[in-house]
Amino acid sequence: MNLGYHNLLFFEYSARNDWSSTLPAGNRGFFYQSGGISFVPSDLFKEQNKWVNYIKLRANAGSVGKDARIGDINTTAQLNPAFDDFGAPNYQYLYPMQIRDTTFTGLTINNAAGNDKIKPEVTTTYEGGVDLGFFTDRLKIGVTGYYQLSKNQIVVAPSAPSSGFAAVLQNIGKVSNKGVELNLEATPIHDMKGVTWSLYFNYAMNRSKVLKVSSERDEVQLGTGSTVITTVAKEGMPFGIFKAETFLRDSLGRIMLNFANGLPLPGLTQGYFGSYQPKYTMGFGSTLSWKGLSVSVAFDLKQGGVFWSGSKGNGEFSGTTLSTLLNNRVPFVHPNTSYTDPVSGLIVANTSLASPVDVNYFSSLPESENLIDASFVKLREVSISYTVPSKYFKNSPVSSISIGAFGRNLKTWVPKENAYADPELGSFDGANSNAQGFETSTAPFSRSYGFDFKIGF
Repeated sequence: MNLGYHNLLFFEYSARNDWSSTLPAGNRGFFYQSGGISFVPSDLFKEQNKWVNYIKLRANAGSVGKDARIGDINTTAQLNPAFDDFGAPNYQYLYPMQIRDTTFTGLTINNAAGNDKIKPEVTTTYEGGVDLGFFTDRLKIGVTGYYQLSKNQIVVAPSAPSSGFAAVLQNIGKVSNKGVELNLEATPIHDMKGVTWSLYFNYAMNRSKVLKVSSERDEVQLGTGSTVITTVAKEGMPFGIFKAETFLRDSLGRIMLNFANGLPLPGLTQGYFGSYQPKYTMGFGSTLSWKGLSVSVAFDLKQGGVFWSGSKGNGEFSGTTLSTLLNNRVPFVHPNTSYTDPVSGLIVANTSLASPVDVNYFSSLPESENLIDASFVKLREVSISYTVPSKYFKNSPVSSISIGAFGRNLKTWVPKENAYADPELGSFDGANSNAQGFETSTAPFSRSYGFDFKIGF
């Protein structure tokens, strides 16, 4: 439903009910709605203001539902599985299995447990903003602030092996997101002797917080890249924060070494580190055109956030990364370290115990050392095109012809500490998973070049 009054005041409302077969029977329907109001005071001007030509104030509220993925609510069977028995010479058993003249087909319960009590996920959003136009829309600015509250988020969370399953589908309590978005468009030069130059800029900042997990726990595991690092939803912290093994430290904060071999000791508990969510993102670009010729460039920026790099760990294990050239691979006394004196039993500052720089050293580093700044700047696209003037098609069924060339993902700038992987490749087991922020020796995005030829009728 949409209502308007003299192009000044506008109201809109919509409601919807969905039923999803991916949710449990008896709980498959979810209702959601949205509404908004906007006011355009610039239409009250008797004469158009040449400085501020457009003002719009807007406010919206709405909810949206989300169902589970297909099959997730069911505990399913796996046909013809493979079993590993590392104590046997031929350790892998594959089904179907041939024994003498008989073929046996295998069937086992899947590692992921379903849940027929799952509720639909519901996110409610409150939003307000203002749109401004200056100098006859040569400069346009849009600012939006929002607050989102998500309830009953559907996650596939790892479970204790004693349950018989590696993971289980479940709802978690409440997660909030709040942020600001800014959009700017400017045309400093408009049709000046055939030349037009336009710019755009956008900025987005989001802060998430886990308000409640459940009445039984204050933390749930979301996904894992190895046995000693994971992402979790922890009450009071951002959604998807890393929880990882770290160094064992003494009361003065010094890293403790094993006196027997000089290697760092792992901590007794895991620590919380940054989230894969960025502090902010930006996009900016420009288009310069002259008559029918146009050149465009677009950049993307992501600032902050961390990701776990499997490439870093694998490269250090095999000795192929620059970090393995530490101290020219000569044993050295690690600064700000200590060890337990085997005679006195006291913790003493390390002044002589050397740490080796070999595969044992890098294998002893905790997984938190493989967390890397996920910031980047990318030259996302450069394009050039030419559009034939329309005057050449007056007596033709053809209305337009254009030809162009483009290049995408042409250049990436990352922090100096990231010599290992593209930070955009950060999903451990698919885009729909909650296990974001894990890079597992994946090739970076490739550059691409192309051209297009368009004909309009």
